[in-house]
Amino acid sequence: MELKSPGVVFVILITIIVGTIFFAHGFFSFLPNTSERAKRSSIPNHLGEIRLNTSSYSRRVSNVILMIIDAFKYDFVSVENMRYVSEQLKNENACLLRMKVDIPTVTMPRIKSMMTGTVSNFMDIVLNLGNTEVLTDSVLHQMYDRGDHLVFYGDNTWTKLFPDMFYRKQENYDSFYVHDFHSGDKNITKWLSSEFKHHNWDMLILHYLGLDHIGHVEGSFSTKIYDKLSEMDRVIQQIHTSASVIERNEKLPPLFIVTSDHGMRDTGGHGGSTIGEIFIPLIAFSTGCSNKSYNDAENIFHNQIDIAPTLAVLLGFPIPEASIGCVLTELIDVLDYEDQLFALYYNTDRLVKKAIQKFGMNTINATYYYKQYELALNFHAQFLRSTKGSAKNTFYHKAMARYRDSCQNLSGVLSSSFTHFDMFSILIGVVHIVYASILLVAMTVFFVSERHAKPIKLLSNILIAGFIGILIRLSACEIFASDSELCSSRWHYYAVFVVLALIAFANIRVFATTRFQRRDKPYIYLVTVFHACTLFSSSFIEEEHQTWYYIASTSLLVLFLMEMKYFKLETMNIRWSEAIDNFLRHKKRSSSFVSGGSRRGESITANLRKIDIMLSYMFSWTIIFALFAFVRRLNQTGDKWLSVRDIGDWMVEHKLTLSFLFFMSLVFLVYVLKDFNGLLTNILNFTAILLIYHYRTITGSVLLFDFKESTSKTSLIIFWLNIVEIYAINYLPALHRYLFHKEVSPQSVKNCLGAHVTAFSLISALLHKPHNAILVPVCVWTLERCFKSCDKLFRENNAVMYKVILSYWLGRAFFFLQGNSNNLASIDLTPGYIGLDSYNPIIVGLLVTINTYSGPILCYILLLHNVFNESDMKKNSIIIGRVIYITATTAVFPLAIYIFVMTLMRSHIFIWTVFSPKILI
Repeated sequence: MELKSPGVVFVILITIIVGTIFFAHGFFSFLPNTSERAKRSSIPNHLGEIRLNTSSYSRRVSNVILMIIDAFKYDFVSVENMRYVSEQLKNENACLLRMKVDIPTVTMPRIKSMMTGTVSNFMDIVLNLGNTEVLTDSVLHQMYDRGDHLVFYGDNTWTKLFPDMFYRKQENYDSFYVHDFHSGDKNITKWLSSEFKHHNWDMLILHYLGLDHIGHVEGSFSTKIYDKLSEMDRVIQQIHTSASVIERNEKLPPLFIVTSDHGMRDTGGHGGSTIGEIFIPLIAFSTGCSNKSYNDAENIFHNQIDIAPTLAVLLGFPIPEASIGCVLTELIDVLDYEDQLFALYYNTDRLVKKAIQKFGMNTINATYYYKQYELALNFHAQFLRSTKGSAKNTFYHKAMARYRDSCQNLSGVLSSSFTHFDMFSILIGVVHIVYASILLVAMTVFFVSERHAKPIKLLSNILIAGFIGILIRLSACEIFASDSELCSSRWHYYAVFVVLALIAFANIRVFATTRFQRRDKPYIYLVTVFHACTLFSSSFIEEEHQTWYYIASTSLLVLFLMEMKYFKLETMNIRWSEAIDNFLRHKKRSSSFVSGGSRRGESITANLRKIDIMLSYMFSWTIIFALFAFVRRLNQTGDKWLSVRDIGDWMVEHKLTLSFLFFMSLVFLVYVLKDFNGLLTNILNFTAILLIYHYRTITGSVLLFDFKESTSKTSLIIFWLNIVEIYAINYLPALHRYLFHKEVSPQSVKNCLGAHVTAFSLISALLHKPHNAILVPVCVWTLERCFKSCDKLFRENNAVMYKVILSYWLGRAFFFLQGNSNNLASIDLTPGYIGLDSYNPIIVGLLVTINTYSGPILCYILLLHNVFNESDMKKNSIIIGRVIYITATTAVFPLAIYIFVMTLMRSHIFIWTVFSPKILI
């Protein structure tokens, strides 16, 4: 009797969840916001014994116009894309700097870094949807406290991060609505004339989103990209012209900066760490801006966090408290030599004090950057004491070079030190997840049965667990991790350890009441072990799709060969020359002639049937291998070959071929779904594919006669009504039988599962890009073929095991075949907005999730439909229990290995760019 207690599943599930929470808490710990503000008194007034003139640290620009073009990567600045900008750069009326942004390359953390001058944490990817208020000191906080007027237009992320700070604002409330290419940007531009006419602001912030949205929907090579860049070029010209008028009327010049929050990868998304995503331009239009020659080198760049201290120096307020950036020397040439040296001294001195506070004077004293800092101080002092012009000039250049070198090194060291791991919390998480995975492996690889055990009283269990939990907490914190947050004296951390002790008690009880017996042939799980071992390599993680393509294609080939071997045994007594002769001769006659009542006729009929079935299976497998080879080349993914053109790229440029493939894919889908439900559902399926094709036609994705593009939602409304009808046709009879006859028919449940397969397949076909629609019928047909082979080749228990594992493997393969990868930038946001005119986080999140994970979800639904027995409900509960255990094992075991790998690799150079993103996908 196999163990199938739901209590055991619950205990294991809780153990995994708790372990994951503790690991995430320790690994992705982030610095809490602080409201401490930099004060004017923090500005230094002495250099050694030399008194400095701090009164010169004052405002040097009249106004700042900060224009953010979302997803504006460095390569977009060219004569072809932006004629006016290129002309101004050529005439030295502006300067172009190459800026590097930190990961994660998503909007919210990048805005925070830009304004606070400090690095963001990886968990800001998750917080990006929440847009929580920034309490850390920033450029905007300093200006607001001084009484400056801030005006904003554009992405409402700013108003959520900095609420109640803007003197005037106009937000784009649908910043996540990626189909808005123009209206949001035009809404910003229309207010520019009015703002420059009134000119009652100190900083004007403009955040344009159109370029980012085009990238998400159509990719970075869309022709609309170049149209948008040309539009932005005209907007820049309008603003620069208006700023020139301000310069003539003000005592101080304005500063106009054009930059971005992050770049754009070749496929159009962002969130990763490719060159296109992390390098952005900063174009400054100012009389005090100089283009240094060393910025032309490919390996020379500045950091995005340098913007905050630069604005602080030019606007004359203290550098934000948390800032660890360096002043951009190219933008402060408007200052005289003495003021430039003072700005760099102030900036570098702050970072030296932060480094001493963090690492200690003994550690800092021996470093290269501290020695450079001391040299800079010496040359700075000599500059101040010198009276000769040539000597002052020499000391100025020497001091500037040392300050810059020291500051940039200090900034890098401090940025790296912001990573903090709570090892005690990580260890608790790893132990729980590894333990749960071992238990799952044991219950899957072995037959498991319950032993007799005495019941344990709940109250005594809790009391004992409480005592042991507190004892473990006190001893562990004293011995191993006194600096861990879990070891603070807050009462809820004591409660955490009590809960951990209760979970340990429950798991001990599971082991104590369980008997294990070895199963037959658990060797298939070695493939799971092989995959888990590949997770030790960053290259294998980046190119994980190759592993799954190999596993999926090899498993299909092995299954095909096993089936051919089975047919060989079935037909080994057939005389093939005679059989083929009879096959060709009697195929033209009626079956009655062949069977004619004689024993020879019956033998011929049986042989012909076997040959017919074998040839049919061979033909099916041939088509599957051909289709798999085709879909393998639909989408390039991963990192190494991402920029190589694929069939999907070619299809977009050849719309007639794409239209034919899309239509045939939908017809193929109707064909593979025909056996899952009855006639009425199949009619609805055919109607649904016509509606899908019509929707893609009016959106301009495919062609159909003279249909013109339209924003009509009629086809989508009817499509969703079709889906409701499919569910109603299959669920209402089952519901009626349950309500009025108090029974559940296995056949009714099977029909309901078939409705899920049908509905989910149709929804996936709607959400997929047109060239990806073929993946849905190929997935269904391939898996159904595999299920039939498993039924033929294996006994019932082993058949279920192989079906579950094949479903998991093929699900992962189809996840990558769709173009997904272990990079957040590969997630396609466009399906989330199908049928929507505005951003709805629940609907968008649901549709994006369905589209992204359609392969694994569809495979699992197909698996449940296949293993469900139409006549024995009791047997179904045992089968479903096996399915759950095996699925959990194949998913949790690699997770346990991967979390262990991340713990070991926490100091790896790619920990945030390669290892960490995978755990979120």
